[in-house]
Amino acid sequence: MKIILHPILLMFAIVSFETLNAQTWEEKQSLPGVGRHHPVTFSINDKGYSVTGSTETFTATSDFYEYDPILDTWNTLPAFSGPARGYSIGDTWNGKAYMGFGLGSFSNYLNDLWEFDPTTGDWTELTPCPCPERIHPSFTIVNGVLYVGLGNNANNGNLNDWWKYDIVSDTWTQLTDLPGPPRHHPYMFTVNGEVYTGLGHGNGPGTNVYKDWYRWNITTETWTTLSDFPAEGRVAGTQLNIGR
Repeated sequence: MKIILHPILLMFAIVSFETLNAQTWEEKQSLPGVGRHHPVTFSINDKGYSVTGSTETFTATSDFYEYDPILDTWNTLPAFSGPARGYSIGDTWNGKAYMGFGLGSFSNYLNDLWEFDPTTGDWTELTPCPCPERIHPSFTIVNGVLYVGLGNNANNGNLNDWWKYDIVSDTWTQLTDLPGPPRHHPYMFTVNGEVYTGLGHGNGPGTNVYKDWYRWNITTETWTTLSDFPAEGRVAGTQLNIGR
């Protein structure tokens, strides 16, 4: 069979290939201070932020930094005003950041919630979740509502509960549990006003890593079990949204 490429399609293929090949990594200024793992990172108004995280000696931190990608410079901000922590999580909505949960000093699991306003530089403590403290939860915001659940702690192990927090009214409501097994370190993101979460690490040995996938409908407040991720199960990865 002879395959004929239309000139426009061929040109598109060449441009796409050349664009792909043109992508390279460029080293930027390193984060000030000591290295850390599991910080909370987010972006607001074309600036990047990194807050909290644990050091290599498992010390919880409360440092806070702002990155300017145009100048390639870091600015050290006043420290996070809540308890120092690592393994926390956050998201942004309407020009503000929301962060909570995590592991504080002396292995103290947390269920608090905080709001950061970049126009004032202030952190405001919000109503904590009336749920078990945890690390590594699912945590996403849609239309001014935070959806959070799953994760794990020392007393309960892995969790599959599900909650929503209304930013305007500062109130929490418990929702229907995830229909799959309890887990921590799930993947999560939002698309077209719906929340997706799944994969992650279950109870038991390190080989117990999931690849199941679920959608939360915010209108009907129901779960839908979707097709499994078509590759090997995984945990502790990275996900992002574009034009959500």
